Amino acid sequence: MEVLSNPALIKFSKDYIDDIFGKGRKALILFTDDEDASYVQVFAETSKKFLGHILFIVCGDEEGEQ
Repeated sequence: MEVLSNPALIKFSKDYIDDIFGKGRKALILFTDDEDASYVQVFAETSKKFLGHILFIVCGDEEGEQ
């Protein structure tokens, strides 16, 4: 298994497109606009346990981003 070198929790952006979709890596994507929700904290803590093996991505409303 290839060990990943990305941060434990990735905030979706153009910078990570290739890492997320271009290399066939396992990934979990949480779609939310509420960054303060308790489940986001649980997601972030869980991402640390799987660091280097699964990508954990948070994707929300990115006004102004295209």
